[in-house]
Amino acid sequence: MSPIQPKLIYRSCPLCGLDRLRVVFRESTYYFNTPLTMNIVQCCNCSMVYTNPRLAEENITYEKQDYITPEYVRFHTFIKGKVFRNALARLRFFRPPPAFLIDVGSGIGSFLVQVRKSGYNVLGIEPSRANVKYASEQSNLSIREGHFESLSLEGIRADILTMWDVLEHIAEPRKFIKSAKKVLKPGGIIVLRFPGETFQRIKSIFLRLIKGNNAVIYSPVIHLNFFSHKTIRRLLCEEGFEIIAICTTTSEGRENNGFFNIIRFIWSGMASLLAKLTGIYIDNIEVYARSL
Repeated sequence: MSPIQPKLIYRSCPLCGLDRLRVVFRESTYYFNTPLTMNIVQCCNCSMVYTNPRLAEENITYEKQDYITPEYVRFHTFIKGKVFRNALARLRFFRPPPAFLIDVGSGIGSFLVQVRKSGYNVLGIEPSRANVKYASEQSNLSIREGHFESLSLEGIRADILTMWDVLEHIAEPRKFIKSAKKVLKPGGIIVLRFPGETFQRIKSIFLRLIKGNNAVIYSPVIHLNFFSHKTIRRLLCEEGFEIIAICTTTSEGRENNGFFNIIRFIWSGMASLLAKLTGIYIDNIEVYARSL
């Protein structure tokens, strides 16, 4: 395959819209066969961290997916299973079934299968045709193909809107949250999960020491935004949501790496305790907010 020449787009801060920034990290990566060095920057006004410039086709690696591999299925069932089980327990507390839940970026439908078993009515939204085909055929799920912001969802109102590891991929997160509010009923719950900005900074220190400059840390080809608990709180509150819970959430495990899983278990426990005692979030972040 010949190298693809990427088109880069300069962007203002996706949170406050201003253009005062400083580079906090540079990551060497590849766009298909083309080597790139991309900047992770921080807004000097609101402290939002984001990739700048970004790729024009920010999600093309997902949309070019032609088929589903067994390894991909295992990732979304075994590896993400604990994340989904813990989230389902929290959802049942905040908005018990029966309720109508839409999962944006639903992948092969692993989360939707779990919540459907618990008594929720479900709908998935997913840009990857291969994922949509798999979820429809293997789990008999209702999945709409396309990007959430551009789909026609006229007349559809949800009690719950979930987005697992989605917001970091979105070029215009504020527009995305505005679209979410339109789909939710008054008092509806939005749930977001994403890699916390502090977690990324800590990871950058350790992985650079271990793997050097070739370490994959921010993955700026596909990751565009790095929210902290403060910046996500600001975005949601400005768009008409009330925060009802913010917590750390464990990273995915590894199917055949018991040592890694033990380290992750210890880290997650420490991160959860630290968040409860100090409000400092050093892991992935899960946010639950109510539409006002």
